[in-house]
Amino acid sequence: MSENINTNTQQTTTPTPEAEGGKLFTQDEVNKIVSDRLAREREKLADGSEYKAQYEAVKKELESMKAAQARQQKEDAYRALLKQAGVSEKRIAAVMRASAAEIDALELDGSGEAVGADKLMDSIKSEWADFIPVTRTEGAPVPHPPVYGYAPSADEKIADAFKPKI
Repeated sequence: MSENINTNTQQTTTPTPEAEGGKLFTQDEVNKIVSDRLAREREKLADGSEYKAQYEAVKKELESMKAAQARQQKEDAYRALLKQAGVSEKRIAAVMRASAAEIDALELDGSGEAVGADKLMDSIKSEWADFIPVTRTEGAPVPHPPVYGYAPSADEKIADAFKPKI
């Protein structure tokens, strides 16, 4: 029997710069390389401030859009209350302009309806009473009011139609 013994012995050696043809750096050169690298990284971060400014601008625009949407919902709810109160379509725009403070103070529930709509409706009816057309019925409500003065009956009208014309 033959014995084959494989022995792999590897020696790890640290290569010396002279052996690889590398370069040795002095401490001043290393400091300069590191400071240059840090300067490049700082420039990248400085450019990041531009992105941060853009982020802030977009965030501010989003907040203003949300505020505009909330304002529009309040205006829609107030407009619906004005219609329900009977304010004419022609005058709703004028009432809306004059009611800016009330619209800002208006609170909406989750469905977009005004909170405390009954109180607000009473306020609208009292404050804008001149803008709400009123229908008045004078006298007793009669299905067929009497005709004042003389009115010929149906028989008289038919008789007049068939009279001979001379």
